[in-house]
Amino acid sequence: MRAHRTPIGYLPFEDDLEVGGSNISLTDLAGLLDVDPAVWLEETRRSDAFFATFGDRLPLALRAQQRDLVQRLEAAASR
Repeated sequence: MRAHRTPIGYLPFEDDLEVGGSNISLTDLAGLLDVDPAVWLEETRRSDAFFATFGDRLPLALRAQQRDLVQRLEAAASR
């Protein structure tokens, strides 16, 4: 299966997904696979607030993943 790189990771191409037998339209599928950096950045802000509730108990690796995600999304949003 092919995939394309997005700020949130690799996503499959629409035509590579088998959706036969489902009621999903190609338009809906395209919407599901769309990555809007502004929307995702807003979600990272909510995640940051949630992560803050863990204080020092939040693993450093998770903090790093979140920081890297924000950087990728900001770069994509500025294009």
